[in-house]
Amino acid sequence: MKRLIPLLVLAVALSGCTVRFDSRVEVDADESGTFALEISLDEEFREIAAESGGTSEFGLTEGLEDVPAGWNVSEFTDGEFEGFRIAAPFDDFADLDRRLAELAATADADSPAPVFIETSGLTRDGDRFVFNSQLTGLEDGLTDLGGDSGDFTLEGLDPATLFSQIFQIRFVVTLPGTIGSNNADSVDGNTLVWDIGFDDEGRNLEAVSDIGGGGGLPIVLILGLVLAAAIIGFVLYRANRRRRRPEPVWMGGATTSLTSTTSEDLGADPFARAADTAGGSGGDTQVVD
Repeated sequence: MKRLIPLLVLAVALSGCTVRFDSRVEVDADESGTFALEISLDEEFREIAAESGGTSEFGLTEGLEDVPAGWNVSEFTDGEFEGFRIAAPFDDFADLDRRLAELAATADADSPAPVFIETSGLTRDGDRFVFNSQLTGLEDGLTDLGGDSGDFTLEGLDPATLFSQIFQIRFVVTLPGTIGSNNADSVDGNTLVWDIGFDDEGRNLEAVSDIGGGGGLPIVLILGLVLAAAIIGFVLYRANRRRRRPEPVWMGGATTSLTSTTSEDLGADPFARAADTAGGSGGDTQVVD
């Protein structure tokens, strides 16, 4: 990793090259999870390394043999970035802090990557997961990363300019449940991302999540929807009944409406009209002398 600085100077002169450092914490609902450091170079950086007689890793593999026991080292690709991932599982938050402490102890010797937090800052209160961690050692970590620059020098280069043009440092945390208040730079589902700048020493990273389903709000919404559906159904039912008209009633082959009948409808002799109606519906009528 100490061979990286000469290439950084060259990359600054050419501009556009990026070295990415990601610290990732993935937390499950039972407080277990995985912590990982990812160190990678973009395609342009790897091409410069190859043209200068190096390899595409160009120093990234140095120090990997010093990774503490229980940590796994693997290659990975993320879009145009290629590099190495150093990861370890943890059983709970206390175990995660122990993992970070042993990695920090390695950093004092010849770490493959700087560690920018001292503790995870993760706690749990019932269904609420709280992440509150402070960045530390940014400047020292980058200096340790460079080591001896040999025949190259950083004299005249503004550290902030070097940082912004070369390094892309991110802290990525995935929490269970529903993400609540946070100060992350971006949120994608359950994953929060903080973009770390050169002047972010001492910055607090904060986030809260809840695995309790958000309290009673969903139940209230469901009851409200059911009630609204019932009201709409009742209104439609009443409106449909009002649109219905009386059906005609069949009486002995004659159609009789259920509307009111006036004396004019029966004619001058209502009894005769009734007799005619009865004769028409009952067949032949026999007259007895």
